[in-house]
Amino acid sequence: MTKHTISELTGTFLDLAVAKCEGKSYEQRFRGSMAEGWFETGVNGVGIPLPRPSEDWRAAGPIIEREHLYFTPNPHAWTGYVLRNGVLFQAHGDTGPVAMMRAYVSSRFGETIELA
Repeated sequence: MTKHTISELTGTFLDLAVAKCEGKSYEQRFRGSMAEGWFETGVNGVGIPLPRPSEDWRAAGPIIEREHLYFTPNPHAWTGYVLRNGVLFQAHGDTGPVAMMRAYVSSRFGETIELA
C-alpha cells in the first residue's frame, strides 16, 4: 500500500479511491505481461471493471446525488464540495467530476489515502 495525497489524485488512482469510499476493492488483472485493466476483487469470472466517476458523469451521478456533492467553476479550476457531519469539505480539480470526487474522498479519509 502506498500513501497518496488526495488533492493530487487523478485518473485511475482517484477512481480507486472513490471505490474504496464505496466499500469496494479492485485489482489489476493481467493476461501474460499485458495489463487488462482494474476489476472488482472477489468477483469470479465476471470481470466487473472499475467505474470511472472522475471522468464519466454516468458513473459519478449516483454518487453525486446520494452524497449531495456540488461544484462551482473558478477562473483556473473547479471546486467540489460535500457537507459531512457539519463539516464542509472542498477540493479543486481541472473538471467538475474530479473536484467533486476529491472532495468526497477527502470527506471520508482526510488529506491522504492508502492505495495499492
